Amino acid sequence: MAAALENNFFHSYIFKEKQPVLVVFFATWCPKCNMMLPLVDEIENDFAKDLKVVRIDTEKYEKLTKECGIEIVPTFLLFSHGEALGMMSGILSRQVLKKRILEMLSYTRS
Repeated sequence: MAAALENNFFHSYIFKEKQPVLVVFFATWCPKCNMMLPLVDEIENDFAKDLKVVRIDTEKYEKLTKECGIEIVPTFLLFSHGEALGMMSGILSRQVLKKRILEMLSYTRS
């Protein structure tokens, strides 16, 4: 029952949030994820006025992870008003991650 509530909360948050939402799927055992999470914190600070960041532990939220089609961690999905704007996976440099986010955010403003 709790998993269903969590999944429902996730979906309603993604659809209702006025700002775009960057969803980061990670696993605590994943070395690549552990390398990327500090970068995610930086991105969250850099884009504080433009987007929200949500971290999803794939082991705790297995059903949600499967529903979103996540097979690789870390994976980054950017949503705006419930619509997926893009997906990125693996180790990314700060510059690449920031550039891709800016490209996707510019799509929402055009």
